[in-house]
Amino acid sequence: MGFPFPERVHFILRHATNLRHFGYIVIDDEPSSDYSVRLLRTCITALEWSERKPTISILTRRPILGHPLEDLLLYIKDRFSITELDVLSEGGQDDSLLQFLSRFNTLENLVVWDFRSDDNSEHDMDRFLGLLPLQTLTLHQSEQVASFPHQLRALQFQRPRDSQSLGRDVQSNTSLEPQDGLHRYGGITR
Repeated sequence: MGFPFPERVHFILRHATNLRHFGYIVIDDEPSSDYSVRLLRTCITALEWSERKPTISILTRRPILGHPLEDLLLYIKDRFSITELDVLSEGGQDDSLLQFLSRFNTLENLVVWDFRSDDNSEHDMDRFLGLLPLQTLTLHQSEQVASFPHQLRALQFQRPRDSQSLGRDVQSNTSLEPQDGLHRYGGITR
């Protein structure tokens, strides 16, 4: 009989001596299941044995703040270079999420889903994320952004469910490259 899957993954990762990058998707079929979070913890434990620490990308559609994933992401951040995060916003905690994300000082690519405010206040992303080495920001179904991080080289966003909140018609799946200036939902230009 073979070893359980987490033990096999641990063994493989522990012996992957030339690994430069590790990507992981934290999605469970059941929202109450923490299997993918436990498996990520197993993977990180194995990667800690590496002499050469790989960069890390983590994609998740699970709540972060106030859940076990929050502590695990902070643990990983202290030991590895997390260059990409793909996260789900939890509505009313958007400023808290931005404060949390501001702690990832090696973050280059950020994707945020459902970034909106329950109290209709706009969020100053530049204030929270302006000191990160962030190059790419992607927003899906997101609203109420007052500013984008000034250092972005690329901004991508999908039209919010209610395009009237933007005050104009915005094309779905818009991608903007830097030129000159900063425009509310018109994109970053440098």
